[in-house]
Amino acid sequence: MDDKIDYKLIGNCVREERLKYNLTQEKLAESVGISASYMGLLERGERILSVETLVKLSIALNVSTDTLLKATLDSVERDTFSLQFALLTNGLDDPQKQMVLDVVKAMLPHFKLEQHNNE
Repeated sequence: MDDKIDYKLIGNCVREERLKYNLTQEKLAESVGISASYMGLLERGERILSVETLVKLSIALNVSTDTLLKATLDSVERDTFSLQFALLTNGLDDPQKQMVLDVVKAMLPHFKLEQHNNE
């Protein structure tokens, strides 16, 4: 499976949306044109979801594809920031990395104050 996409998170979103409409896996699967057993595998993240099936699910559940992908996109975004920090601090020893972290922590209140003043 793709390392960047958490299909289990997508499956959880599909299940949550399905349950909002009180749909069974069988009913949703039928409307999307897949088997109920395959729907179960998708909801458990045990199969890779095709773009076509994702779009059909979003239409059947009356939600955007973004809604179904949100949890996994948030996860990728967090991973991206972690990677950026690791790349920026590559070559620094632990005390130097701690100094960078301390500088960022010291700056955070200023950003929060700025954001509050702009509201």
